[in-house]
Amino acid sequence: MSCTPVCMNSMRIRRLIIFASFALGLIGPADPAFAANDLYGARAMSLAGALRASATGAAALILNPAGMSLAPQYVIGANYQFRVADSTSFVHSSVVDSGTTKLAAGVSYTFIRSNPTQLLATVGEPFHFEETIDIHEVGLALSYPIGTWLILGLHGRYINYSSDVPVDAPDGLSPVNLSNVALDAGAILRLGESIRIAAVGYNLVPIHDQIYPQSLGTAVSYSSSSLLTIEFDALIDFTTDPNKITASFHGGVELTLRNAFAIRGGAMHQMHRNTTFVSAGFGYFSKRFGASIGLRQMVDGGSETQITTGAEYFIQ
Repeated sequence: MSCTPVCMNSMRIRRLIIFASFALGLIGPADPAFAANDLYGARAMSLAGALRASATGAAALILNPAGMSLAPQYVIGANYQFRVADSTSFVHSSVVDSGTTKLAAGVSYTFIRSNPTQLLATVGEPFHFEETIDIHEVGLALSYPIGTWLILGLHGRYINYSSDVPVDAPDGLSPVNLSNVALDAGAILRLGESIRIAAVGYNLVPIHDQIYPQSLGTAVSYSSSSLLTIEFDALIDFTTDPNKITASFHGGVELTLRNAFAIRGGAMHQMHRNTTFVSAGFGYFSKRFGASIGLRQMVDGGSETQITTGAEYFIQ
C-alpha cells in the first residue's frame, strides 16, 4: 500500500519531533566528569596525576587517603588550579594530622567553578550558551597503618553540585543539581623502603555515573632514598562511558636536589577523550614550609592548558 502525500508529511513531522526530543535529551555538560574530577594538586599535576602511591598531606586527601600515614606531620595545605579552556577554578584547602596519633585524620574543603560553553543541537539554529557550574565539597579522611607494610584509608565527602543555564534557554533544557555523600577507600602496600603499591576506589556510593564516575586507581612507585621518585598510575573508569570501561594512564618522575628543591615532569593519556598531556613543575620545601607550581598541556587530541600552585605549612 503506497503512502499518500498527507501521510508522508505526517511521517516527516513525526520524525522531526522525535529528532528534536532526542537532541534536547542529549544536552548537559560536554564532559561533566572532566569538570568535577580533574583536581590533582600542584605536586600531582606536575607528575601528570601519578601520585596515588606517594601522596602525603593535602595530596592524600585528593588522591589516596591512605597516604596521610606515609609521613608523620601536622600540616595545613592549600591548592589553586586553573583550566584555561572553560575558565575553571579549583580551590582546595586541608588540615592533616598524622603526627600526634597513630590514627591520622584530615579535613578538607573544595570549591570548583566552571563556565563551559555548550552547544544545543536543535532542529532550528544551534543554540550556544554558557553554563555555570558550582561545586562545594567538605571531606573527612582517616588512615591507619597496620604494621609497617600496609596502610588503609577512608575519605567521606559531602558534595553539593549545582549548574545554571541562561534564562533564554530553550524549553526542556534543565540544570543539574546534586547533593549527596561520596566515599573513597584506599590502601598502600610498602615493599621495603623503596617500592609502594596502591589501590583506591572512588565514589563507592553511586552519585552520578558521568559527573562522579565509579573508578579504581592503581599505582606503583619507586623511591631512591630522598633523591628520586618514579611513579606510574592507572585510573580505571567503570561508568563514564555506559558502553565500555575506559582508563587513563599517568607516569611521573621527581628529582630532589639539596633536600630542598624538586624538579618534576610526567605524561598522561586518557582513553575516554583520546587525549595526551605532558606536565612539568617545580617545588621548594623546608622543615616548616613547602611551595609548588605545575603546568599541564594537552599535546594530542585538542588544545588545553592547566596551571596550578600549592603551599603547605608544617606545624609539626
